[in-house]
Amino acid sequence: MKLILSAHNVVDFLKEQKICPPDFQPTVPVICKESRNFNLVVQSKDSPSFLVKQSRVDSQGRTSGMLAWEWLVQKFVNDFSDLELVQPLISELLLFDPSNSVLVSVFYDSYIPLDEYYKNNPNYHPQIAQMIGANLAQIHSSTYHKHKIKNLLGQHFDLERAKRPPRFIRKLNNLSPNLFSEICPDGLEFYKLYQRFPSLNQAILDLYSHVQPSCLTPSGATIVARKQIK
Repeated sequence: MKLILSAHNVVDFLKEQKICPPDFQPTVPVICKESRNFNLVVQSKDSPSFLVKQSRVDSQGRTSGMLAWEWLVQKFVNDFSDLELVQPLISELLLFDPSNSVLVSVFYDSYIPLDEYYKNNPNYHPQIAQMIGANLAQIHSSTYHKHKIKNLLGQHFDLERAKRPPRFIRKLNNLSPNLFSEICPDGLEFYKLYQRFPSLNQAILDLYSHVQPSCLTPSGATIVARKQIK
């Protein structure tokens, strides 16, 4: 990774990539949001605001590859006319820089992370979950068993699969104390079995090696909720 973004250089990056005009100035200080990725919110009143994500790197300098998947979803929606109905359901992506693992999207002040909304509204209406499920179902049904999409998904998936085991398998092999606050008691029983029997690890790897991607399951599902929560 050649560039490490920060609040000090992100605006220059956006100008170099011609995402914003040369005279662009944020109206408030750039906001750093800690998440799975390193996120920077660049806000402006006179032009679009931006959410800039950069993948974190591990001890070997590798990234999760999730931003590439987000960009791939956008590419599918743009390139296939039968996915036009999906366009309003996903975030508006502007740039993917694979060499620096950076993804830029349009950001609206009305956006709110879904987990934050649930924490602040314990009596939330169940229609929110119903809406997310309906939107995901539309994305799945619009892409399920479409020959061109399946081929392109397979090509990208094979490249990712060849690099290293997926994130959920790596997490199984690197347990942390946080697990006890995140997993229900029945789920913990699985982890006990996984630690006790190496054959279970091999069975999961074998299953993963035979996965056949058939439809989109966008990681930006939370964005669907952000756009429509009032």
